[in-house]
Amino acid sequence: MSKFDLLTKITDTGYREPAAIIDSENFEKLVQSRRSVRVYLEDETIEDEIVEKCLELALLAPNSSNLQPWEFYWVKDPEKLDQLKKFCVSQSAARTAPTIIVAVAKLATWDRNRKLMVDLFNEQVTKPSKGAYYYYQKIAKLAYNQGFLNWFGTIKRVLFFFQRLKGDIVPGAPTSHTHNCDSIYIMIMRCVGTVQRMRVFSGC
Repeated sequence: MSKFDLLTKITDTGYREPAAIIDSENFEKLVQSRRSVRVYLEDETIEDEIVEKCLELALLAPNSSNLQPWEFYWVKDPEKLDQLKKFCVSQSAARTAPTIIVAVAKLATWDRNRKLMVDLFNEQVTKPSKGAYYYYQKIAKLAYNQGFLNWFGTIKRVLFFFQRLKGDIVPGAPTSHTHNCDSIYIMIMRCVGTVQRMRVFSGC
């Protein structure tokens, strides 16, 4: 049995989490009343508690492998706010906003957050499955690591391309998923080993 069965095999851990009971009508009103505000009233302010709550909820947004490749900067200093509004070309949405939050995508944080996930697993009384450990310790490193100057990402794209030409990767064919992961993993490891041997040979 392949160690990559964790990608295709559904293991019943016994964990159940019931869906939250919400007022569907009010939720529908909330979605339908959403607007993109371009001009804010000058005499209105937002309490810090509300902004903090919004940030807490924003952190719950779904993301790949829960690696959360983002950071939020709440700008409160008046001088920095003025500079930031200029960076926004003095658009009305930024110029009239009572407060500004800068969302920054930082793809390089994936490895830090991956390690934090493993540390969290180790601290938990009820340990997660071996598959979860293996995913964050091995597979996530292969999936998200792009390498210096994106060389590793380029290798992965080339491998996937040739796997498709060979017919090993068939979109929508779950029966080949495990084989795909096995063969790609082996090919990537061979390429990494080759590069490492080249570096040793060249003295890099």
